[in-house]
Amino acid sequence: MGRPRRQRLAGLHPEEAGHTGMLPPALNRVAATMLRYQSAFQAARAEARAAITDAKTA
Repeated sequence: MGRPRRQRLAGLHPEEAGHTGMLPPALNRVAATMLRYQSAFQAARAEARAAITDAKTA
């Protein structure tokens, strides 16, 4: 996986990881939006896999 999720999203240097209070509010909003997008994408992918599995068994 590499770097922690927060670090990947915000592109922080290792010494800055975990110091989200120091980030500009806009960057926090971008990171939150990216996390929501990632969650929605994973849910859609799981639904697609379930539909494919159901179609194979039918």
